[in-house]
Amino acid sequence: MIVPSRLHAALLTACIALFCCMLLLMIRRYYLEQERMFKRSEDRIRQMAYYDDLTGLPNRRFFREQLDAALEDQRGIVALLSVDIDRFRLFNDTLGHDFGDLILLQSAERLTRCIAEGDVAARMEGDEFILLLRNRNHLEEIEAIAGRIHQIFDSPFIYPDYKLHTTVSIGVALHRPDDEPIDADTLIKHASIALSRAKDQTNSPYVMYTSALDIESYERLRLENELRRAIVDREFELYFQPQFDLATNRMVGVEALIRWNHPERGMVSPGKFITAAEENGLITVIGDWVLSEACRQIKQLHSIGFRGLSVSVNLSSRQFLQQDLADRVAKVLQKEGLEAEYLELEITEGMTMDVERSIDTLRRLNELGVRISIDDFGTGYSSLNYLRKFPIHKLKIDRSFVRDLMEDPNDAAIVSTIISMAHHLGLKVIAEGVETQEQLSYLNHSHCNEIQGYLFCPPVPRDELLHVLMKHA
Repeated sequence: MIVPSRLHAALLTACIALFCCMLLLMIRRYYLEQERMFKRSEDRIRQMAYYDDLTGLPNRRFFREQLDAALEDQRGIVALLSVDIDRFRLFNDTLGHDFGDLILLQSAERLTRCIAEGDVAARMEGDEFILLLRNRNHLEEIEAIAGRIHQIFDSPFIYPDYKLHTTVSIGVALHRPDDEPIDADTLIKHASIALSRAKDQTNSPYVMYTSALDIESYERLRLENELRRAIVDREFELYFQPQFDLATNRMVGVEALIRWNHPERGMVSPGKFITAAEENGLITVIGDWVLSEACRQIKQLHSIGFRGLSVSVNLSSRQFLQQDLADRVAKVLQKEGLEAEYLELEITEGMTMDVERSIDTLRRLNELGVRISIDDFGTGYSSLNYLRKFPIHKLKIDRSFVRDLMEDPNDAAIVSTIISMAHHLGLKVIAEGVETQEQLSYLNHSHCNEIQGYLFCPPVPRDELLHVLMKHA
């Protein structure tokens, strides 16, 4: 019989003790790892709950909590700056969501450079951001930040092969320490109302909220509802502005312009409702009606003897982005019986940012026999190289250049340059907004092809257009 020695017993005891220590270390390490995993999950949940996935900025929920705290601990002016990227939807639709995300990322970075420590920049939704400025002492500080935001967005967004320029609209809402108490949601709503107003004007870097804007906000909502009713009740009408050939003094075409015959307000110009229609998506339905109605009425004029008259129709950016635009135009021409050569579609420079897609759309329209003109030429950022590739037929000089033609040498130089360049590219040129004999003489001397404006005839309804046609015939 073998009896364990004391040494063996001591070794066994030491091994058992070592094993227990290792087991305790493993258990402790396991619980520490679980604690770290729980902390990471907790941080991730907080990140998802309080921060925007794309830009990394605080989201609406986090911003609201920060605003609550700022109002509760208010010692100076609390200001909200609601910032919206102008034309973002156009960029997103034409160049794709990847480029749209790039704009949002760069915009977030630019905005964070405009605020101080303790302030908050957040992304609310889409392309709308909001800044919280805490406890400012003077209104001038807030105005300076709004101006800096505009300045920092002067730098273009870089995209392969070309640069894209945009601006921002800013709505400002303030709460001073001696004002009536206000909650966070109401102050955010005030900033949003001011932003809506800012989108409608271009002569100021921002719009400050006042109680009068509440009435305007209500009117915008009312206008949207009335627009929907107007489509159903057929309240829209077309007016036509004649276009004249300078070489022959003949009327060669008309531009179709929509008017709204409101049952209570009377005749409403497009400047009053087109922006609202673009914002709520009704512009596509309205634009389709304008195209169809213009073709129908011009065909009627052809049938009574005015055979050579063409009509130009403005396309909205939403219409131009429709994949089946050429097919839709072809169906309208077939339905109304109008030959394609008598239809001219006007697009703006901003619609052609996605060059390859634009070339394909314009090529298909050109194959139909429809003519294409670039409206408001000189006010956008088109590359002349791309312009050379587009299958277009005419450039339309913006009225802003024609208006100051005789007073501003720079505008005169721009007009002459556009005409000369267009002729070298084999394009015709039409000038809009001609109101004086001096403007007419300058355009004639510069070899402009066509003109339209109040000097010859304002936009008129179809019945009056018939009298104008008979007079000039």
